[in-house]
Amino acid sequence: GVEETFSGHEVVFDEAEVSKVIIFKDDKIKFKAPDNLAHNLFEITNESDLEECNFGGSSNLAGVEETFSGHEVVFDEAGTFYFTCSITSHCFIGQKLTVEVKDASEGLKCHDHDDMAENDLSVPLLCSPGEVNVRAVNNPDYGALSANECSEQCVLSSAAQFMNGAELGSCASLGYMYNPTSKEVLLVGSPLKSSVVVVSNITDSTCHCHSYEEITCAEDDALYTEHIVEIEEHCASILDGSEESCPYKCFQPIEVLHLHYIECSSRVVDATYKAVNATTKCHKAAVAPSGTSDCPLVSLGQYDDLEEDQPALTSSAGTIMSYAIGTTITALVSFIATFDFQWP
Repeated sequence: GVEETFSGHEVVFDEAEVSKVIIFKDDKIKFKAPDNLAHNLFEITNESDLEECNFGGSSNLAGVEETFSGHEVVFDEAGTFYFTCSITSHCFIGQKLTVEVKDASEGLKCHDHDDMAENDLSVPLLCSPGEVNVRAVNNPDYGALSANECSEQCVLSSAAQFMNGAELGSCASLGYMYNPTSKEVLLVGSPLKSSVVVVSNITDSTCHCHSYEEITCAEDDALYTEHIVEIEEHCASILDGSEESCPYKCFQPIEVLHLHYIECSSRVVDATYKAVNATTKCHKAAVAPSGTSDCPLVSLGQYDDLEEDQPALTSSAGTIMSYAIGTTITALVSFIATFDFQWP
């Protein structure tokens, strides 16, 4: 799952301070404390009690030992839930989290791209003599971002034994064969990037969904400018190559801008957005929920001059993130995802 930590008793999501997370029914959050700091987990009854750190009527979900190993909470109904720690003054100094749980149909906008139908990638990959198929499931180092994704590549048979987190074989033999996507990954210890094909095990549909925020097509739209400023500030590590995994504060505005450029064909695509998109590291999407009937084919307009649109077609266990609202960063999580929090 996506790792969330705390810094100075402030909730941190992928290095972004958060006080609220938006997820969907059946998502899971794992609360975990680092080995050297004691914490517990309480669910508070309402927003007012959370603000005042009033533990009357609260539920003790996990003690110190359990938070060291990680306590998982499954959210099987819509609503808003409040969490904190009761140890010393942790609540009063800001160790609080509000979780808003929505129905899976909320907050998403789905579409398909006409160029996706022509994808002729498939697994098993046909390897050259002397090479073998190597696969990795649910391993972001290899480009497989969830338990429903498998990464496959061809490597020299002599090198396969040294590939940590991978095994011999094709993804196809495990049932992963849908939505093939080509990616470039930089493996630990390797000076060069490797080409992999990532496939899913759940559907062959290319209809996918993004988190959505309405931005007008007006030239002077302040919300549009705000998103451009965000990617300029928070996507720098992707552009200079110092990070391989797209930071939360980078890919959430990229998500919103992707839909915006499709809707506003007259908008000139921002240069920073083009550069980030070309890395293929920050365009994330979720496979459309089962039964989705509204999935129009869209053209990318001025977006056509970018590299081929390659959303990370995740499974029902994938994640997409929403925009920041004021000082509250909200994480919009698609379907059955597990999130690992670390109490500070």
